[in-house]
This record gives sequence, C-alpha cells and structure tokens, in this order.
Amino acid sequence: MPQEGGTMKEYMKVPARVKITHYPDEISLRVQLKPTEIQDWCMGLLLLKEKIVISLTFIETNKKEKLKLLLTEDPQITKKAKKGKIPLQSLNNGKVSFEPEETKIYLTPNNLDYLLAFLLQYYKKIIGYVDHVDMEFDDPLGTWVTFEVSEDDE
Repeated sequence: MPQEGGTMKEYMKVPARVKITHYPDEISLRVQLKPTEIQDWCMGLLLLKEKIVISLTFIETNKKEKLKLLLTEDPQITKKAKKGKIPLQSLNNGKVSFEPEETKIYLTPNNLDYLLAFLLQYYKKIIGYVDHVDMEFDDPLGTWVTFEVSEDDE
C-alpha cells in the first residue's frame, strides 16, 4: 500500500452492522459488533491511535455501506478544516459525515480512547460492564453514535 507522510492508508474489511435512523431533532447511528469481531476492531483502533494508519474502513455485512473512522488530529483532517472543507469545530468535538456510499466518523483522541477502552474490556473478559457506549457529536444535526456488542443481527 502506498505511504503518505510516513503513514500507510489502511482499509480493513471487518464486518459491522450499521443502522442510521433519522429523528426530528437528531440522527442516530448504531454500529453493532459481534464478540468475534472485537479483536480486529481493537487492533485497528490501536493502529489509528498510534497513527500507523490514517483511517479505518469497515465494510458492513451487506457490503452496501462503509463506515470510515478518522482521527481529528490527523494532519490531513486539520488541513481540510483550515480550508473550510469540514468545520473547525469538528477538530474539538468530532463529527459524523453522512455520504452516499460511506459514513465518516471523525473521532477526537478522547472519543477514540473511550471506544478502545470499551472494546478492550470485552477482548480481555469476553464480556464488558455494559453492552454499548454512546457518543454525542456537537454538530447541527445532533448526531448520536452507539457502538454495541451483541450476538444478535438486528
């Protein structure tokens, strides 16, 4: 894979079920993972945290949707924000971008640590203290993202 600025682009094909629900005042994005998928997610998030990769792309089970995770402190994201392509506010609060063929979640370092800690509990103990975590993004759409570990395909 070609390297860009010392970081390799990474596209992981990890199954995940993604459901987007539009409410009058907000949008809810639910990402459902099975326990057998947690190891791949943990590895990918660690690679993202250490800036070994610049983004992770997870392919939904039905292969119609892609979910891309990016870190807001990445230099390419900062450059886009300075050029007005994404709001500067996104660098501090994170952002969710709904596009026709993929959904992008711009995670802050705190968002990433929170998600990683949640999934590492499952990885270590096979079960976490809770079955999901919610993240609210401070954007005009009022977007909530829920990451859930479940055996069920809902």
